[in-house]
Amino acid sequence: MKNIYQQRIKKANFAKISTKLKLSLNKLGTNFALRVLSYQNKEHSARSTYDIFYTNKTNPKQSFDLHLPLKNRDKFPVVFYIHGGAWAGGDKSGYTEFCQKFAKMGFAVVNINFRLLPDVNILDVYKDCENAINYALNNSTKLSLDLNNIFMIGDSAGAHLIALITAKSIQQKKPFYDKIRGLGLYYGVYDLRDLKNTHSNVLKLMNEYFSSVFTDNIDDFYKDFSPVCFINKNFPPCFLTCGTADGLYEYSIQFSEFLNKKNIENETLFFNTKLAIHGFLNLSKRRCASNAFKHIVAFFNNHKK
Repeated sequence: MKNIYQQRIKKANFAKISTKLKLSLNKLGTNFALRVLSYQNKEHSARSTYDIFYTNKTNPKQSFDLHLPLKNRDKFPVVFYIHGGAWAGGDKSGYTEFCQKFAKMGFAVVNINFRLLPDVNILDVYKDCENAINYALNNSTKLSLDLNNIFMIGDSAGAHLIALITAKSIQQKKPFYDKIRGLGLYYGVYDLRDLKNTHSNVLKLMNEYFSSVFTDNIDDFYKDFSPVCFINKNFPPCFLTCGTADGLYEYSIQFSEFLNKKNIENETLFFNTKLAIHGFLNLSKRRCASNAFKHIVAFFNNHKK
C-alpha cells in the first residue's frame, strides 16, 4: 500500500459529503438486508467463542468469532471467513450459522469483523482483515488451528478481500500463506480497473466514492486493489460460485477465465435461477445455498493435506 493513498484520504477527508451520505445510506440498506436474510437462521452445534479481539483495543469491529467442532482435538483445518457488504456494511454475526455448519464438517472457523467505510478508509479495512488472520495464525496452538491446512472464504466484498490478501501475501512470501490449500469465493469482484463501466448500482456508488477519495490517482488505486494484478503461479485453487441473476456474475466468469489462463485450478458452480440472488449464501434453505455449501466443503476436503 502506498503512502500517497493515506495523503489523499486526509486531503479529501474521506470523500465529498454527498458521497459519504450515499454510502452511509447504502450501509443502512445493506445491514437491514443482511439482518432480514439471516433472521431465520439457526445456530448449529459447535464450540463457539465470540468477540476475540485481534488488536489491543475493544472495538467489536476489530474482533472475530471462533467456531470449533464439538469433537475435542489439538488442531483442525482452519477456515477464515470475511463477510460481504460492499466494504461498508455487514457484520460477522450474520454468518454465524454458515460458520458453525462448517465447524460441524470438521473445520475450525475464524469469522472476522472489520471496521467499515466510510468511518475508516479502505486501507484500514484491508489491514483489519490482514491483522485478524495474522493474529489467529500466530496464536494457532491456543486456537486449535492446523497451519498445514489453511482455507479462506469470502462473499462479495469479502471475496475480494480474501483474494487480494492471499495474492499480495503470497507474492510477498509472507509466512503461513504458502499453506493456503484453497479459497471459496462467493460472487466477488476481482478486477477493479474497469469499475467505472460497471452495470451494478452498488459498484457505481463505490466507484463514485473511491473516485472522490483518490481524485488524481484512481487508476493506480484500482490497480493496487485488484487481486488479478498480484496473482502468480502459487495462488491456491479456487471454488467460485454465483448466480446468473446477480449483477456481479460477470466478475466471477472473468475471474475463472483469468485463472484458467494462469493454469490455476478453479472449480465453478453457477446457478441459472432467479433465486440465486446476490447474498444467497445467507438464504440457507434455498437449494442454491445448500448446493454451494456441499460443493465448497467437498472442494476443501479434496485439497486437505
